[in-house]
Amino acid sequence: EKLSHSPLWRKLRGAEVRDLHSTYYDSADRRLLRNGFTLRVRRSGNASTQTLKWDGSSGRALARREWEWALSVPEAAVEPLAEVAPLSQVAHFDPAALRPLCDVVYKRTVRLWEHRGTTLELALDAGQIEAEAGNEALSELEIELKSGDPAAVFELARRVNEVLPVSPSTES
Repeated sequence: EKLSHSPLWRKLRGAEVRDLHSTYYDSADRRLLRNGFTLRVRRSGNASTQTLKWDGSSGRALARREWEWALSVPEAAVEPLAEVAPLSQVAHFDPAALRPLCDVVYKRTVRLWEHRGTTLELALDAGQIEAEAGNEALSELEIELKSGDPAAVFELARRVNEVLPVSPSTES
């Protein structure tokens, strides 16, 4: 809330607000997570999208690959996963063993920051993580480079840090 009432936030363009529901999937032994993958199905209105994210083996903590598929139903689809080459390298991975791990129900407010030819998207999420082990509040800011200089992500993060403490993370 502190960020959304700050002068920095008011200087940003746009103010798109969406209600989102994401379900995260993995096998019981967390085989995807242990190999750097995250599988999510996100619902926004009537649209559902499946996203597979991979941290890769590049050693670049803030760079990752993503694959997305539009879905006709809001459930994980195993068929598209066969086309992801890095996933085929995961030993003993059985897509049929995927199960929902948690749900995240949240409101996302999106704004744009344009500075010196660079465009960044800021997504402020507030909601709830719901899992078998219990529920937890979610309050997260995501900064995504849309175009331009990647160094601008860190410049904006420093400005945000002046309003409230933040730390970089690739967790999804």
